[in-house]
Amino acid sequence: MNNHLAHILSSIILISSTLLAEETHVVDHPAMVKQLDTANREGFDRGKALYQIVCINCHGTPTKAGTLPTALRFWEAPMKNGSDPRAMYRTLTKGFNQMVPQNWMTPEQKYQVIHYIREEFLKDANPTQYKKVDETYLAGIDKETVAGPAPQSRALNKPYLKMDFGQNMNYTFEVGPDNIAYKAIAVRLDKGGDGITKGKAWLAYDHDLMRVAAIWTGNKFCDWRSIGMDGSHGSHPKIVGDKFLVNAKSPGWAKPGTDDFTDPRFLGRDNKPYGPLPRDWTHYKGLYHHGEKVIVKYTVGQREVLEMADLASEAPFVVARNLRIRPGKQSMLLSLGKGADEGEVIKGKAKQPIALVPLASGLSSVPPPDPNGQMTLGGTDFSVAAWIRTKKGGAIFCKSAPTGPWSKNAKVLFVRSGRLTYDVGWVGDIASRKSVADGKWRHVAMTHKSDGRTRLYIDGKEDRSGSLPAPDESGHVLRLGYCATDFCPPYQGDLDETLVFARVLDAKEIGHLANGKQVPGSTARWSFDKQGKEIANEEGPDYHGALRGNPKQVAGKMGKALSFKGSSRIEIAGKAKKDETKPKAPKPATQGLDGPVLAASVVGDVEGITWITDKGHLRLRIPTSKEARDIKVLLWRGEASELATFGKIIDSIKKDDLTSLTKGATPRWAHDVEVEAKVSESEKPYVVDEIAIPPVTPWNSWMRLSGFDFFKDGKRAAVSTWHGDVWIVSGIGDDLGNGKLKWRRIASGLFQPLGVRVIDEVVHLSCRDQLVVLRDLNGDGETDYYESLNSDHQVTEHFHEFAMGLQTDEDGNFYYAKSARHAKTALVPHHGTLIKVSKDGDKTEIIANGFRAANGVCINPDGSFFVTDQEGHWTPKNRVNWVTKGGFYGNMMGYTDQKDTSDSAMNQPLAWLTNSFNRSPGELVWTKSKKWGPLEGSLLDVSYGMGRVFVVLNEKVNGQLQGGEYALPIPDFPTGVMRGRFHPDDGQLYVCGMFAWAGNKRGNGGFYRIRHTGASACLPTTLEASKGTLRMKFSDKLDKVTATSPSSYKLKTWSIKRTGGYGSRHYDEKPLKVDSAKLLADGQTLELKVPDIKPTWCMEITYNLKTGKGEEISNRIHNTIHNLSKTE
Repeated sequence: MNNHLAHILSSIILISSTLLAEETHVVDHPAMVKQLDTANREGFDRGKALYQIVCINCHGTPTKAGTLPTALRFWEAPMKNGSDPRAMYRTLTKGFNQMVPQNWMTPEQKYQVIHYIREEFLKDANPTQYKKVDETYLAGIDKETVAGPAPQSRALNKPYLKMDFGQNMNYTFEVGPDNIAYKAIAVRLDKGGDGITKGKAWLAYDHDLMRVAAIWTGNKFCDWRSIGMDGSHGSHPKIVGDKFLVNAKSPGWAKPGTDDFTDPRFLGRDNKPYGPLPRDWTHYKGLYHHGEKVIVKYTVGQREVLEMADLASEAPFVVARNLRIRPGKQSMLLSLGKGADEGEVIKGKAKQPIALVPLASGLSSVPPPDPNGQMTLGGTDFSVAAWIRTKKGGAIFCKSAPTGPWSKNAKVLFVRSGRLTYDVGWVGDIASRKSVADGKWRHVAMTHKSDGRTRLYIDGKEDRSGSLPAPDESGHVLRLGYCATDFCPPYQGDLDETLVFARVLDAKEIGHLANGKQVPGSTARWSFDKQGKEIANEEGPDYHGALRGNPKQVAGKMGKALSFKGSSRIEIAGKAKKDETKPKAPKPATQGLDGPVLAASVVGDVEGITWITDKGHLRLRIPTSKEARDIKVLLWRGEASELATFGKIIDSIKKDDLTSLTKGATPRWAHDVEVEAKVSESEKPYVVDEIAIPPVTPWNSWMRLSGFDFFKDGKRAAVSTWHGDVWIVSGIGDDLGNGKLKWRRIASGLFQPLGVRVIDEVVHLSCRDQLVVLRDLNGDGETDYYESLNSDHQVTEHFHEFAMGLQTDEDGNFYYAKSARHAKTALVPHHGTLIKVSKDGDKTEIIANGFRAANGVCINPDGSFFVTDQEGHWTPKNRVNWVTKGGFYGNMMGYTDQKDTSDSAMNQPLAWLTNSFNRSPGELVWTKSKKWGPLEGSLLDVSYGMGRVFVVLNEKVNGQLQGGEYALPIPDFPTGVMRGRFHPDDGQLYVCGMFAWAGNKRGNGGFYRIRHTGASACLPTTLEASKGTLRMKFSDKLDKVTATSPSSYKLKTWSIKRTGGYGSRHYDEKPLKVDSAKLLADGQTLELKVPDIKPTWCMEITYNLKTGKGEEISNRIHNTIHNLSKTE
């Protein structure tokens, strides 16, 4: 996203949703629609910002599919609920089909995003849906009086920018082209408060490979593109700024006792290696916090290593890797970086030798030259400038696949909807504010830095900037006037002098070009003064053009121009082949390295340590040893001529004692945050008490709760957040409501923890990268050591592959569910599975597979499991799965060897649930408490999507569990809930949860107690299906009149189809007639005679009854019948 959009976003306003029935306000639809003319750039930009933050996730763009395939594709499909602005507003306000009402938007915001959709997607691509707005149309729409006060505005919230994440952040980061640290531990190098993201220098480990993946500096930690950060789908964060060092995706240490760095890990289905190195090679053990310091612990072979990264010097910039290495009988070889050519070791004035390798262009990694000699545009500096005259636009300058559709990392400078635009395939685009399609000569230019920073210029003035980093793709070719078969159209207009520079032009140079002056040093200059099919590069023998088609030569701005009509293009060749027959000049003898270098030295216990610099590698050999050794490895980058400055730093540095930092430190979060609990005064059978979470904390923590468990005293619980925090809340259980709740932060920096277990008073968490144990080493209540009990996790960059829930069996083994890759095929065996980890963490086992988005796990008394799943590909509706070892649960896109796509080849769920009933079910929990009234012994489902608790009715017929759900009659929670546990003392159900996307309840997060008051409740407790009969038992006596009236019940069934498509519509929906209803002698059991009852995946039972006390009760059940039991 570019700076202008960021500025727009910072000023976007959100609605305050409180509605007071006695107040009203007016929405002036005619006035708002009238403002949406084509020239309304501010409204367009605000709408684009909103679309790119929210709407794009489901709807996508023409070049990037959204994550909800059933969502409307504006550019090609009709709008079933109307496509004029007022109708679109109504859809946003009231919702339609799967889209819920967008109540968070103000009326102005709704019309802004409508304006963007109309101008960007409908006007040209889908013109039948672009309804004309004129005086006649405006006269046909009226102002609207709406209940509630006028929306109050506040700044768009970006909590991830405000939050203090602590000194490290475990996450997935892209550090370079095709170089992703899937299990990164990013640490801050410079000193200062407010956590890692407020720093200026960082280092990222990758604990799969125990390498330093990258070191970088700048004013921005990362680009914040992630489902857990800015909410974007299909993305992962990338580091930004100056990359001091980027290491390749290979082991950080050689195989112990050898010089072998060959990656031995298994290959995913994309032929890339995933998961950790073998434990006898390297093994990540955990990390320590000591104030602002982060110490990583791991083993290389049998030798334990402690490592801490920091800055030895800020100016000059010198990074230190502090290492304590235990004794061992195997030598070790550490990879520090790689240069462009052979290095050397020098002994200058410094006390210790300096190893150095040359760098290309002053960088540790540069894009390789195009194998076909084509101009390199990815990951490098370049500028493009051209004179154009057009009214229709199209492709000006493009590097893309030689044939076929638009593709990943293709690059094009073009005119779309009148605006100059630069687009990178599957990455994004930036478009000018100003229109250039006015039929006048316009000078257009763009500059691009190696880090992706891009600027657009019109007539010599900067118009827009943004960041679009992307490598080049092999085989892509350069063309003028043409792009691809399915993206921007061929150029229509006049084209004059076009130039390319292999550097970033400054604003003054761009101004000179726009004024008709020459700027020296261009790589290519194509003018069209000469007629013919050959378009020469006037700067040299490379990059000549070949004209395809017959554009007319016309008077241009700088001479002659070519007039393109949409059927011509110029194909640009690569570099001219060199004459290999000429003798090569002898290479002068090297007198030592010059130019940019990466240099390293080591201080401390250096006896026997040697450097290796062959083939550009910068490696440090550490010999066998009977004693532990403490060393400090120093890294510097700069000109070889300035090595003396590095030498002075080396001589001033002393080794550190890391062991002293592994015993605990003074607390970082030394005080509690106090809030008031909200205990319900209702006398209904089941009520909700709110365990209030702090609305504001000193660390601006984003309180989206993801898991919890209780301590033995019953007064405290450990609570995790999706953003890596762990808190202890005290004042719960029998104390709830007797004083303030106290929240104490005890841990930070974890990678999306989504499950918590407290075992022997120690907090355990399931994270995306590991199963971690929080150790308090000095008894101050705060985590000092984050022990990695198990890190076998196979992690890719995909946004959807969460590690959900955490439970333990009677033997202490751990279980969690690992999601698959949403709409993409699985790559690694863990995708879409239920996973078991042994009590000691040494063994990982896949229990079952075929899941899509399994939100947690419930262990049953018989050793089987319940795992819910979400609608999607091969999952026509939401599933409540009864899971047994070795089972396959339907998702062919999970990692499975199952080839049979038939329904009979999968294990059937207990029940199928529609989105309208229970969207996105969460974790199931058994009611083991005698204090929970008539539902003791029942099974419950806490719903992320609906913010409700459902009761799960179940029976086993012919060995298959079947049944259904109904909503517990309590108010909806304001957020989704997905974890539930019964309190060991007060016996009540506690639930927590959050909202990210795809939920009806959008509060950030919440923690609640559902309490049985002792009042009688009349609720279904059993559901049984037999031939011709449905039998339901209630927890209390029923009124005989309503119970025996068939009109008190409505039944219907429908079918769904399981395919590779997303979800399923309802087929063959029909009512079932209830011939008679009988209330059995116990006064609680109903027997409904339903002659046409048959096995069905989908049934709805609605009842409206009275209790024996005359109280009206109603509810609906969604259930599945696999088998009918024999008639009693």
